[in-house]
Amino acid sequence: MIPNICHIYGPFYLNNYGLCIFIGILLFTFFAQRNWLRRHFISRDDFIILISWGTLVGIIGGRILFILTNLRMMHSFWDIVSIWEGGLSLLGSVIGISLFIPLFLRSKNIEILSILDLAGIYGPLLIGFSRFGCFFAGCCYGRTTNLPWAITYTHPDSMAPLHCALHPTQLYSALVLISLFFVLRFICQPRLTKPGQLFSLFLIGIGTERTLMEFVRDDLEYLYGSITIPHIIGFILIILGITFFIFSTRSKAKDYQYESI
Repeated sequence: MIPNICHIYGPFYLNNYGLCIFIGILLFTFFAQRNWLRRHFISRDDFIILISWGTLVGIIGGRILFILTNLRMMHSFWDIVSIWEGGLSLLGSVIGISLFIPLFLRSKNIEILSILDLAGIYGPLLIGFSRFGCFFAGCCYGRTTNLPWAITYTHPDSMAPLHCALHPTQLYSALVLISLFFVLRFICQPRLTKPGQLFSLFLIGIGTERTLMEFVRDDLEYLYGSITIPHIIGFILIILGITFFIFSTRSKAKDYQYESI
């Protein structure tokens, strides 16, 4: 895989990693702003502001968790800040954005659960396309394997080990996450009318995806045996999602009255 598209200046490159994340953000914005939930609960201007600040928070959260789970790669301050070379934990981005959205919406007096549901529907689409960026950069690489669809990195700028066959875990994640988007958008949204239910399923899906992928990834430090920090975070997200779904289902909040979704 070729990480960089072209050189800009000094250490800066236009790379496939950043391009894929940008495409994911565009797709999220394009489709989410047309959804019934966006049209009924948040103005277009406030939605764009939310996307802009949420992107920044997601980058910061993703970088922080990446650093914490890859301490062996951090040898200098430059290694910590050189985000343009790749290195975001999309799970960290999810956590950061999930904490940021309620604070932003509360400051604007906007219904929180409906926008969390909106983010939950299209979040997997954004994260799924971002995983293609991980694939090009070579981060989030998998364990060695003899499977016929294994990937071998040969470019010297790749973050993955070179010249050995690896599980394409980034593509596994992309496939699972994009499938999760279709399930939430076209199967779950027309049937679930309680505010918070869709976001709950998003948390369960994201937590399950990451927990399972940790068994074939090989780029993180282990805490105990084969257990990693994302393993623990993924399990916590699953528990939170199940709890939140039960709470949302039993709540007396007014149901969505979908006109067209």
